[in-house]
Order: sequence, then structure tokens, then C-alpha cells
Amino acid sequence: MYTHEFRRHFVKCVPGDTLMMLMLATKGWKAAVDAFIDEGVKSGAMIVHDGRDFSFITDAREERIKLVTRVIFLLNITKVGTSACYGAINLVVVNIPEGVMSIDKLAFHCC
Repeated sequence: MYTHEFRRHFVKCVPGDTLMMLMLATKGWKAAVDAFIDEGVKSGAMIVHDGRDFSFITDAREERIKLVTRVIFLLNITKVGTSACYGAINLVVVNIPEGVMSIDKLAFHCC
């Protein structure tokens, strides 16, 4: 049986699609993944993305997206929309799950 401490450290090392699957496994994994994602989102280093378009960029989003280093797309998406991650200049890790059929142009422009 995995301890909460093990789970907490483990989730830092796995791809985003695996994180999403771990959330479904047990309450223990869900708690560890949720905490990791919450911490990343609050710090601005991570976003969980539903794949939709961003048709305009606000000043607040433009500054926050510059902090993003990792994007996790939700498992149920089939398309990454135009400008989805536009301007994420520090982006290092992107996990695109199976089932994505198209990635629109400019989805990762200025990344």
C-alpha cells in the first residue's frame, strides 16, 4: 500500500495524462493528485486545460500565462483550440492525451 507521502512525491514525476488516470484510481491517489495540481495552478506554474479556444488575451491572463511551465489537458478533449496556450513562453511540458484529433494553428504560438 502506498503512503500519502509516497503518492505526493510520485505525482511530481508523472505525465499529465497519467495524473488524470490516477485521480480515478482511489481516493488516496485523487487526494495526492488534487493537492499537486492545486499547488501548481496556484503558483501559476501549471494549468489544467479543457482544449477550448482563447479568442482574446486579457492583460491578467497574458502575465499569468508567462509563468506556466506545464500544461495538462483533460482526457475528454478531442481538439486543442486556437491560442489555447498562446504566450506560454516558459512552457516545458505538454501532455496531449489520446483522442485529440486536431490542434489548431496558433495553439502553441509564442511558446
